[in-house]
Amino acid sequence: GGLSSAVSGAVVSKKSGRISTYRTLIKDFFNVKQPLKYYLLILSFLIISFGAYFISGKISADVKWYSFLIVFSISILFGGIEEIGWRYTFQPTLEKYIPFEAASVTTFFCWGIWHVMYFVVDGSIGNISLIPFFIGLISSCFIMGAIYQLSQSLCLCVIYHSLLNAFSQIVVNDGNLTRNIIIALINIALAILVVRISKIRANKLIM
Repeated sequence: GGLSSAVSGAVVSKKSGRISTYRTLIKDFFNVKQPLKYYLLILSFLIISFGAYFISGKISADVKWYSFLIVFSISILFGGIEEIGWRYTFQPTLEKYIPFEAASVTTFFCWGIWHVMYFVVDGSIGNISLIPFFIGLISSCFIMGAIYQLSQSLCLCVIYHSLLNAFSQIVVNDGNLTRNIIIALINIALAILVVRISKIRANKLIM
């Protein structure tokens, strides 16, 4: 599962010299002490993604605050940990050679193939609605790519990924593709916008 991308990402980061020791990786994974503005950015993406569900009351009746915390904790181990491979190692490496937008799309294709292979192996492929899943996946690639590029924080990507998985478990998805596409486009546009603004500011500082 997610451990495969975590292990491969850790090994590549260590062998390439990106990190000196695995202790650095562990520290980055649990480093929750990040600027408030990045947590607000995460909150903004979550509101865009799930706000409509909460407003319309499309929340599972069985969900309690403690059950959400349990799902969130499990999501760190079976989702968030993937970010060691994808956002900490793979996408930043791509961005050394190609623009953020192209790197996000490339990561989407690779991450999508990885997920489908995983679903086939664990036998859940028949229970997955692939079109809505891929719509959400490409949106996530832009979102977490932006979060990492701005913050350089693995921990924030892990938190967002885990919250995304947790909220996805408690909302009642009615299969509205139009809404899903609109939400994805808004998230992608916001991700591109914040990355471009960040680059413009960085260039001004250099000049």
